[in-house]
Amino acid sequence: AKIASRPGSTLGWRTEDASMKFNKLVVEDFGPYRGRNELDLTTDPDSPIVLFGGPNGAGKTTLFEAFRICLHGRSAIGRRVSMNEYHNTIRGKLHDYPDGKAEYASVRLEFEYAHMGEIDHYSVERSWRDRGKSIVEDLKMRRNGKVPSELNPDQWQDFLQQLVPPG
Repeated sequence: AKIASRPGSTLGWRTEDASMKFNKLVVEDFGPYRGRNELDLTTDPDSPIVLFGGPNGAGKTTLFEAFRICLHGRSAIGRRVSMNEYHNTIRGKLHDYPDGKAEYASVRLEFEYAHMGEIDHYSVERSWRDRGKSIVEDLKMRRNGKVPSELNPDQWQDFLQQLVPPG
């Protein structure tokens, strides 16, 4: 897979028979991002590149982690990461407020996936709630505005792994 760089493209990747274009990233109380933050990743032919800039510690790396964690959950951290390690990682990503950590965080990624001439619009949202002793994770997925009827929710993660392989 390659990062797209042709005119009119946006952040994403392309192979001979498939391509992906990220359109929006929404983070809520994730890392240094307080509250709801929406990043428009769309481009046009006159401005075909999306750049992330800022000083050290501003959250550039966190944004790229958000992409990976949103799509891949625990496997974004590593193949052999225990659930406890994953929960500790997520707990560390909850926004630090002056009076304590956020109890809820979410990341939503909206993208287009083109395969064999067909373009589907996806929205994937992963959220976490800190219940003290555990982290409760929720994964929501929409294709063209609807829940994919051919998949059960417990199959969504495997589907995402096939659609957008980690790594």
